Amino acid sequence: MVYISACTTDDSGEARRVYRQTKDNLPEHIEDTAFWLDTAFGTGYYVEYTAGPAPVEFINDHWYHLSHNPRDNTYWTNDHEQIDHNDKGTGYWLTINPQHSDHKQLLTSLSPTDPGAIRESSEPIAKEEPYLPSLWFTTPPDTELEYLDEPTARDTVHAEILTTALDQIASF
Repeated sequence: MVYISACTTDDSGEARRVYRQTKDNLPEHIEDTAFWLDTAFGTGYYVEYTAGPAPVEFINDHWYHLSHNPRDNTYWTNDHEQIDHNDKGTGYWLTINPQHSDHKQLLTSLSPTDPGAIRESSEPIAKEEPYLPSLWFTTPPDTELEYLDEPTARDTVHAEILTTALDQIASF
């Protein structure tokens, strides 16, 4: 786990000491092309630049460039060293991950309409067909598929989340 020292002023340029992670434990989609090095002068995550590998660390859901002080082998950063999401060879959480900043919005957009919500129509609400993702299955000839239980609204949301995740993975 990574640790960063507390701010002592309101200055966003204030250098803060970073206690780097001791294990390569981030998912691949967060690392992207950032990589783990275990060396005598510094173990941790790095990104490749023309001049060589540069130390970075994933702190509070953001990647930061780090400055190394060779005199005492410490690492430092400040708010100005924050790297934009998915920039400089770094990744970020997928929208299906609860840690992603847009995850709650995704769930809201995928959830079925609240049956108690006010509508601008006097027409009765039609019973909707259960949503099934567009997956193709093969079955032996002359057989029928049977549901053990009809899909619920939660199943629909989960199917949509998984479908979105598969689409994101397939687009890589």
